[in-house]
This record gives sequence, structure tokens and C-alpha cells, in this order.
Amino acid sequence: MLRRPFAIAIAIGTLSAVAATPSAAVQPSPGCKLPSFERSESTEHSTKISSATRTWILDHPASLEAGKPLPLLFVFHGFGHSGAGIREGLPFRNLSQAEGFVAVYPTGLPVTLEIRGRSQRAPGWQLKPGGNRDVELTKAILAEVAEILCIDLDRVYATGFSNGGFFSNLLGCELGDVFAAIAPVGGGGYRGVCKPKAPVAVMIHHGNRDNVVPISMARASRDQWIEANGCAGDAEADDSCNRYPGCPPGGVVVYCVDDGGHSWPRAATEQIWRFLSSKSRDVGRRDDPR
Repeated sequence: MLRRPFAIAIAIGTLSAVAATPSAAVQPSPGCKLPSFERSESTEHSTKISSATRTWILDHPASLEAGKPLPLLFVFHGFGHSGAGIREGLPFRNLSQAEGFVAVYPTGLPVTLEIRGRSQRAPGWQLKPGGNRDVELTKAILAEVAEILCIDLDRVYATGFSNGGFFSNLLGCELGDVFAAIAPVGGGGYRGVCKPKAPVAVMIHHGNRDNVVPISMARASRDQWIEANGCAGDAEADDSCNRYPGCPPGGVVVYCVDDGGHSWPRAATEQIWRFLSSKSRDVGRRDDPR
């Protein structure tokens, strides 16, 4: 079903940071006051930003309880792809049913990128710092989902592949007071000085044989987040990942490398969700779960 665009009903910048674990308080969205919800588990939506009509897919668990806030995950596709494509290609839609979270799959508009020395134009995400149409789209989608479903505004997350991974990093840097955690895959860092309004938990995945986005970009992104979050100390090895200690509550940084190329690691989806789902924007009121 295609929904009509409607006015943004909440001010994203005013969302307060409180605990969001099952044993603590949550930050319920306006939709938590609804007595019931539309039963369809997957719906197509459109939102108008400036003069462009943007499309996105919304998945939620089959069973929704009124007044029970669920986490929200944004999944951003790579350059030249679509929200529908990454939804079909990754198991988040099945995981959302099993784990009980809401997932959003937006589709980008044409952007021009330099790839292997050649200029190419295809659907994707703007990466310029300081605000752009896709940041505005993300805020608008969040506002709409917050009105029509019951979500926990302290447990909003982003992941994405390639160009979508770059964009996930941008969202973490520019909307650190909205996103509790991000998990870019096969992408690079923010093209500016990353100074989030609050610490953001970050898990980076990258293949050491990636010939599209060099692993040096992933390392630079890792270092950017270590600095931005104020982490200190030597890395702690955990399987194929390194965790960086001395980070503030809510700002842990995890860096994972495998032998793959420019692709989504097979085991990354569940690993990413375990990481993201343990994070909230409740910075300073409890220890960050590792």
C-alpha cells in the first residue's frame, strides 16, 4: 500500500535521552498512544522532501502490542541499488520478525560518484556534510514511523552497505542525538569533522580485499570515531573484530575485518543486530553494555 506524504509531527532535535532496555524506562514515540495498528507486516510509503517524492518500505513484526515500544533500524542500500533490493538481499526482514524490531528501507535518488577513477550516476545517498536532502529524508521517515507505530526513540539505529555505509557514518556524525548506534559495511567515513552531539556506538565491517572502497577508508573511519567518541587505550581482539576501550558510555567502537571483497559478510547481519540492539541513547545514566 502506498501512503500519502504528510506533515512532520515531531521535532527530531527535542527527543530526550533516557534508558531503553527491557528493564529500564523507554522513550515511547507518539504512536505508542494508538490503541491498535495496521496488521500488514510490510508496507510501501512515500514522503515528499522539497519537490521530490521519496519512497521507502516499512517492515514490522506480525504481532504488535499497543504501548510496547520497539527498536527501529534504517537499512541503506549501496550505489545503484534500491530499498527493495537490499531488503530482499539481506535477512533483516526475517530477523525483525524473530527479534521484534521495526526496519525501514529507503531508496536513494541519483547521485554522481567517482568509482575506480570513473564518474558514475545512479541511485544513492548524498555525502556532503552540513545537511542534505537525504538527512532530511531520514528525519522525515523517523517522524512518520514514530506517529504510526510504537517505537523506542532511544533505540534508533542505522546500517548500510557501500554508499549506504558512508551515509550511515554521516548520520552518526550529524544526528548523534537521534541515532544510538550505527553499523556501516563496506563504506568510508564522514567527509568533515565528526562531532556528534552525543556519543554514538559504532560497529564497522570491511573486507581486506575490497577493490571498490579501499580498506584504508575503513581504517580512517575507525580512527575518526575513536577520536570523536574520545576513546583511549589499545584495541582488544575479539574473533575478527577489535574493540576499543576507554570510550564513554554509549560510544563503544568495534572494527571488524574479514577476507572478503566489496560485499556484505555472511555472518554480519546477526552480529550487527546483536551489537545495535544492546545500545541506547541513555548516555551517562548507566554503563554501556559491551
